[in-house]
Amino acid sequence: MNLSQEQPSRFGEKLTDAACKVAILAHPAEEAVCEIWTEGLLVNAPSSAPVFLKFTEMKFEPINFGVNIKTPSGTITLTGLGANFEPFLRRLTDSWGDALAASLLMSERVIYQARATYINVRADGSQSFGACRARIQPTSLVILPADSLPVRLPFSKVTSAEKGSFRVTVTTPDMGTFELLRMGAALDYFADQLAAARRDYEGQSYQMLVGLSPGVGFDHLLKLATLMAEGRAITKKEAIRQSFDFWLTLERKVIESPSGPSYSHLRSLAVDELTSIGLRRTFRDDSYWFMMAIAGSADRGGNSVVMEFTSESGHATYLFRVMGRGEFPGSSSEQFQAAAIKSMNAINEALITTRFRREPIYLDESRLNTEPYSRHLYAAKNLPELKFLRDRFYARIVHSTPESWAQDLADALLFNVQTPDDLLKWDRSQLDPQNAPG
Repeated sequence: MNLSQEQPSRFGEKLTDAACKVAILAHPAEEAVCEIWTEGLLVNAPSSAPVFLKFTEMKFEPINFGVNIKTPSGTITLTGLGANFEPFLRRLTDSWGDALAASLLMSERVIYQARATYINVRADGSQSFGACRARIQPTSLVILPADSLPVRLPFSKVTSAEKGSFRVTVTTPDMGTFELLRMGAALDYFADQLAAARRDYEGQSYQMLVGLSPGVGFDHLLKLATLMAEGRAITKKEAIRQSFDFWLTLERKVIESPSGPSYSHLRSLAVDELTSIGLRRTFRDDSYWFMMAIAGSADRGGNSVVMEFTSESGHATYLFRVMGRGEFPGSSSEQFQAAAIKSMNAINEALITTRFRREPIYLDESRLNTEPYSRHLYAAKNLPELKFLRDRFYARIVHSTPESWAQDLADALLFNVQTPDDLLKWDRSQLDPQNAPG
């Protein structure tokens, strides 16, 4: 039976195949056909059922014109590829990297891509290097190493990108410096495309805010565009420092949205100066979201950052723990605010990294192990920012009626200060299939 014909959707799109010899686990090598698909490698051997190896569940290394594939069940060795070895290995490496980038929520439209050698020098002095592909996208540069996880460098975090002698050097404050070398004839075009993509990104961020608040001066608007890059939420304090009218415009947009009533209710509970609003431009329209810190008390509940998206179908409010539940009762207001600022900054950056997807945050592991949600499982286990969000998340409150939403909110906030275990979630925060967002 040809499994690839029976269930093509499981594997994605077939890219290529090659005749080879395969040794599966402890079995002797035999003639086989190996097919590379967008989601994994399909091994068709005559003496056994077809074996599909998902890229997210395997690692591999070339050995003596063959490939050793390590899986949770053991090692599979491919040999006898002959003249197909180099093109097969390159296609396997590229497909593996592409699948990991997609699973780690890094995929965007590709503007240009080049093969290179990278050297990454981090702030702590540690280094990594190797062959890679460098991919320019509308909001980021993605490095796809041949033998390790992809790395996304958001343009909002790139402080400089300069073409030098036979190299392009990209500098970031958090991830260190990346030198891209050995691009050959692609170097000049790559550098030009990278510079153009960064200019377009900065211009679009600025133009989005010009249309929102045309009366704000150029310098202030440029600063606001930097603070709100990629959809970041800006605090009331930060916004007012640039323009009080701009903050009023942001707030009016939220109040006029379906989230207006919940925004007003949450504002009455929150630390005023930490109220934050973000703006994202999607293919459909401009989308607003907000988050606030609620200190509360042991009697009323709190110790939370609350978040909501004004355009979300199946309208819901998301709650995240700020301090450890054992730490919160003895904390001062100053300590809570410091912890809340740190948490909100981390949530901001994590949402950008996860491309503002909510399902991977609130679905428990049992749901992530079922279709169609399993597409998020790899990121949930391997993306630090998503792991942070999942660790701090404790409740999702669906808007059914205003009264039930307010009651559930009060219950969840109280649960968060009365429950000693940081790992426990509020028991009404599970997915409501009738109201699941995209």
